[in-house]
Amino acid sequence: MPIPEALSDIDHVNAIDDTGLKQKAVQEVCQTPGCVLTAADLIKTMDLGVDPCDNFYQFACGGFIKSTIIPDDKTQMTTFGILNDKLEEQVRILVEEPIQPDEPKPFTLVRNLYQSCMNKSLLAKKGLDPIKEKLKKLGGWPVLEGSQWDPSGFTWKDSVYRFRKHGYSVDYFIDFSVTTDVKNSTYRVIDVARSTRPWTQPGVPHERSPGARSASLCKIPGREERGRGVRVY
Repeated sequence: MPIPEALSDIDHVNAIDDTGLKQKAVQEVCQTPGCVLTAADLIKTMDLGVDPCDNFYQFACGGFIKSTIIPDDKTQMTTFGILNDKLEEQVRILVEEPIQPDEPKPFTLVRNLYQSCMNKSLLAKKGLDPIKEKLKKLGGWPVLEGSQWDPSGFTWKDSVYRFRKHGYSVDYFIDFSVTTDVKNSTYRVIDVARSTRPWTQPGVPHERSPGARSASLCKIPGREERGRGVRVY
């Protein structure tokens, strides 16, 4: 039975539209060197021999697990950790460059700070005196004060005030911040929570909230975790 001319025209138009969509999709694929290198890195982390329906983590991160070796100075390796190491190396190269007379002031301050930290002869000469002096301004430390430590004069509120005054974080005892009220955006609320410092719960990663973890993070289990499987963060 011959196909009606109207239907034949519709199929022809659909075929043209389908081809056009495919061509448009190809044109929209990023093919810059940065995109190509990033895609290659992603493929390296994958194990294409695994069915993602059987083990998606192995499919997504199997290549990373096979090819990554934990250095002696680390307890674990993650994809984010590797990127962070590369970033730190790039920053180190930048701060080691000579100070330019016309560069922004923050750049000069950072380079001066870095150079002062790398002045080993001056650091050896001053010893621990600078840190002891700073601890004294922050209220003292029982470990250093010994029998001279007077706990009656200590309050966590005074310590928080001193930390803030000298430019340090204030969440060593209690984590608090001012945020927008989710029920009324015209108001501000004070959030008070337990400290997020790593010593609050031994063995628990320093995270502000579980939501900050990424399900796409590939991780090599630390030496103390081997034999217990790979955790997905």
